Amino acid sequence: MTKNTKAIEQSVHTIAMKALESGNIDVARTQFESILSNNPNDIEANYNLGILNLDDNKAKIALPFLQKAAKLRPTIKSIGTLGSCFEALGCHSDAANCYSSILKKTPNECGLWIKYGLMLERDNKQEKAVKAYQEALTIEPSNAEAAIKLGWALWKNDPARATLTLEQALAANTDNKIGRIQLLSTLAVFQEWFARLKINKPPYHAHNLEEMFFPLSQTTLNKLYTESNILLESVPTMEWAQMSAGLATFASQKYYQAQEIFSKVKTGHLSPMAKAIRLDEDFHNQLNHIEDKHLRRELAPLHDIRTVDFKEKNIIYMACNAHYFDAFAKPLILSINATNVKQQLHVHIMDSSLQHTEEANNFCAGMENIDIALSIERPELSIDSSIKPREYFHAIRFIRFYNHLKQYKKSLWLMDVDGLFNKPPQKIFQKHAGNDIVLRARPGRLEPWNQFNACLVGAHYSETALNYFRYVAKYIYHYFKSGSLPWGIDQLALYATYIQLVRKELAPTIQLLDEEDLDYDHIDSSTLWCSSGTKKFIFFNNIENINNDELSKYEKRFLEYFKKV
Repeated sequence: MTKNTKAIEQSVHTIAMKALESGNIDVARTQFESILSNNPNDIEANYNLGILNLDDNKAKIALPFLQKAAKLRPTIKSIGTLGSCFEALGCHSDAANCYSSILKKTPNECGLWIKYGLMLERDNKQEKAVKAYQEALTIEPSNAEAAIKLGWALWKNDPARATLTLEQALAANTDNKIGRIQLLSTLAVFQEWFARLKINKPPYHAHNLEEMFFPLSQTTLNKLYTESNILLESVPTMEWAQMSAGLATFASQKYYQAQEIFSKVKTGHLSPMAKAIRLDEDFHNQLNHIEDKHLRRELAPLHDIRTVDFKEKNIIYMACNAHYFDAFAKPLILSINATNVKQQLHVHIMDSSLQHTEEANNFCAGMENIDIALSIERPELSIDSSIKPREYFHAIRFIRFYNHLKQYKKSLWLMDVDGLFNKPPQKIFQKHAGNDIVLRARPGRLEPWNQFNACLVGAHYSETALNYFRYVAKYIYHYFKSGSLPWGIDQLALYATYIQLVRKELAPTIQLLDEEDLDYDHIDSSTLWCSSGTKKFIFFNNIENINNDELSKYEKRFLEYFKKV
């Protein structure tokens, strides 16, 4: 490189960096690209182009630039940024390798040990993740994030140690008010679940409504309530403090007081859900003006592709988008077909193209043991709209469910499509034949949107059940019309509607699903095997690179059905 060329390149570097510092991203990008056109191995240009693309959510484009920068100059900064890029791409093993190499040079970085542990967890290396979180907690014994992540990593195999970890971190954390509230929020959950295990009750299933919330860990809940409200008094406009105090107050079943606190959350990423929490009578009375015709005409047109004159009492109901139908509903439907017991099923797909609809119809027609009705809708949604597609799909299904409950006048069982039937669903139908509503209730949960679970919800055809789901549908419709359907509003509507109808003495009778009906540990005796969101996506996104020896029973069964799709 001549002196003149070097001087020109240095000048371009200066222009690029000044543009970057002043926020003129397009100019900076153009200048860095110009540098690389003459010198592809320029470290700073590679690194900065990588950063610009990573910040622009273009991790795939950023990756080769960051890889070259880290190879040419393997510093803590360049390797750490490369790790962040791998993390954004879901390449958890590669991200973990980057963080591991940095930790060899700087072993006292608590935050990096936490990031390393998280990548190991997502790469299904649980034991190594536990060790990483332990390292972080050894460096900072009062670090709430490290203790909570270690607790969750330990919980399934060692709940006693998980609970003790949080208790010790809380004892070490005397001054950090936010850290204490974070620890108390998780500790109350662990103590409730652990206490249930000690008396031979499942941690994730309430057997009756009295087992909800925190009857066995009331002392810790009281501390959480007191400390979160003290924090709110000291920083009354802090969004996180408002939400924390609201949740602790709600879990203490002080609904009106909780509503007042939630209504204070005006801005920030927590505000959509806070605004959707309505526990007051005034809101529910306002829903009376919404008529059933609104719940049909003001949604996307519904098209019946396959119709069935169902003869039997119980109908399974699935509603999802086209991707979920192909990825998860098809294996689930195959699991129903494999029970070799005649079943009835209604499938509703919410964004099915003409070609996809034809393929879905052909798939449904091939199920010899299931009579399947198929309906579709094609709402005009985009990732830029106020209501994101996934938010629409998870919430609007309850409006469609209500309308189909009225249409069929039979027992309808709405379910998530990411499960598998281990036994014929008739076991559930027969066991829960005597009440208006059947669902799963969760003990030891703080959030209004995590009390009633929507993984399987049964409605027997009765006026009381119809009225309940009518108001659930109205609740969701109200927020649909206002342009906001935060994730979890379906389960929020289920619980908020129920407590409102209890006040009016119009509540449906509810029977709760137990661990024999459905579970997430995939025991041999349970009827329905469920899968959590994070686990299913990690598994599905790596389905082509799977080591069968490392698979759970659910994953092996899912893979078996998926290969038949």
